[in-house]
Amino acid sequence: MGTTRTVASAELTDAVELVESALHGRRPPSPRAIDALRAVGLDPDTERWTDEDRVLAAARIMALSRLGQTGAAAQLADRWRDVPLPPPGAGAPPVVVLGLSCAVAEAKICAGDIGAAGALAERLVANALDLGDALWILRSRGILAAASALSRDHDVAEEQQREMRALRERHGWDRDAAEFLADAADASLAFTALDLPRLQRLSGRLHRLLEHDPNSRPLCQLVDAAVAMLTGDDHRMVALSSRVIQAGQRHDGEGLLARLALHLQAFALIRRNEPLRALGLLRQQEPEGEHVCCPNQLRAVAHLRIGDPRSVLSVTTECMRIRPRHNLHTMTSILLYRGLAHLRMQMTELGHREIGEAFAILGGSVPADTFSLLHPLDRRVLIGALELAGDAGSPALTALREGASATADPPAFPVLTRRERAVAEQLRLPRSFPEIAAALHVAPSTVKTQALSIYKKLNVSARDDAVGILEQAGYFEQ
Repeated sequence: MGTTRTVASAELTDAVELVESALHGRRPPSPRAIDALRAVGLDPDTERWTDEDRVLAAARIMALSRLGQTGAAAQLADRWRDVPLPPPGAGAPPVVVLGLSCAVAEAKICAGDIGAAGALAERLVANALDLGDALWILRSRGILAAASALSRDHDVAEEQQREMRALRERHGWDRDAAEFLADAADASLAFTALDLPRLQRLSGRLHRLLEHDPNSRPLCQLVDAAVAMLTGDDHRMVALSSRVIQAGQRHDGEGLLARLALHLQAFALIRRNEPLRALGLLRQQEPEGEHVCCPNQLRAVAHLRIGDPRSVLSVTTECMRIRPRHNLHTMTSILLYRGLAHLRMQMTELGHREIGEAFAILGGSVPADTFSLLHPLDRRVLIGALELAGDAGSPALTALREGASATADPPAFPVLTRRERAVAEQLRLPRSFPEIAAALHVAPSTVKTQALSIYKKLNVSARDDAVGILEQAGYFEQ
């Protein structure tokens, strides 16, 4: 590589080692070396960069990504995504031609900017194919698979996975070797289908990767948390997913894995019929730019489960206004939940139109994670809509029929007595228990008793949590 600046050979060696560690079976440099690379200095004038600078830039972005500093990595990715690179036929090594683009795409995925990552990944695959290096072809396909899976374009994601398997077989590579982004794609596909065997196979691969790459720990913990949820071990699920969330909070805010972990916890709460607790968990969550992990999707189904159709519509109004920012899977779920809410409110024509639009988007896909959160009565409504449309052989119809046999009414809000409701209204105000007692003309001990009863019914132990859940659930608007 040509150079116009003096760089320690060890620094450049570590940079190449880190960039190429994303290739099949490669080991990353030491944690100390990765930590040093995140602060490497580069000329702000990218027009003067050498091949060496481009590799160091790729390593700096990857170091930040691997250390959980997703915001900082994404900022550098935005700054350096248009740095001119040698074309595939110019004779430069693959690490120079493709390394920086791969690092930028990885950073965008880790930050949740999936739209930008997808466009980058498509160009990456084309350039890697032109270059003809099998390892980099595998790497670029893994990035495209991850971007496609997270945007819920499952056909493209599965196609890339098939191409990667064929490439491994053709070259005699270990088919079970783990690769960070390819396995993130596998995790997303498996979770959407609630495919426990696939998640368990992926967990085994990630634990082997973890032996020589500690930076893969958050993804490994997230997959293990999903396995724990699907096997009924909620205690382990919460413990593992909380570690992923805490790791994200220790750095520069929540990255994609931390958001996925929080949403996994909310998903599990709704699935076991604790929607109020899920709403409390999501209280501070705001959608990221592209709504890859849209908390409003989970809020909507939680409100549906507690019998509050008006709140389903209110929490998804903004999502409907910015529909193009959502992936197809998320938008499908929102349309289904809105359609069911409109039917609950006797707005039949609008409800059937939204449900029909959702199934038109779905096509032949089966989002088991969406259907699993619905009450059996709502599943039967959707079954009726599919049967009415003549889709008797639809995979979605088969998925919906599983678990739709219950006959109970949808769960309602927790029933508060008149006194509890009066106390609940006061709990929203910045008043102490004695002040509330004076306002209601009762004894302070009565207020405390009623408050504790409210907490018990909501499965919380603190005043702020109780008020937050009731506000999110629209309880005070009843």
